[in-house]
Amino acid sequence: MFGLDTASFLLAWLIEALLLFLLYVLRAGGVGTASGLAVGIFFSLALLELARFSLYLLIGVILIQAVISWISPYAPLAPLFNMITAPFLRPFRRFIPPVGNVDLSPLFALVAAQLLLIPLEYLARSVALLL
Repeated sequence: MFGLDTASFLLAWLIEALLLFLLYVLRAGGVGTASGLAVGIFFSLALLELARFSLYLLIGVILIQAVISWISPYAPLAPLFNMITAPFLRPFRRFIPPVGNVDLSPLFALVAAQLLLIPLEYLARSVALLL
């Protein structure tokens, strides 16, 4: 769906929800404390945490790709990191031309990812307070 692997996404989402539920049970001291409303909160918090983790992973991969492209652009892993980051850097490369033969799109992608993390952090904290 939309070029995304929904089976992997669904599995990661369910694992994240299960992990959050287990952490909640350990903190609260029993399964009986989780209500029906809490299940919906677990799934929404799991979705937010998965989005946050994905953005952090994207930031790390973009940093690795940028360092590899500066140090050794013909390294064996360079095509792999280029392939992973290309869909995220492509919109920035359309509007930001290279300056002095240096691609600045990773810098703008990192800033955009950081700006996306701000509301996700706020939403995750707000939803976590409902538990």
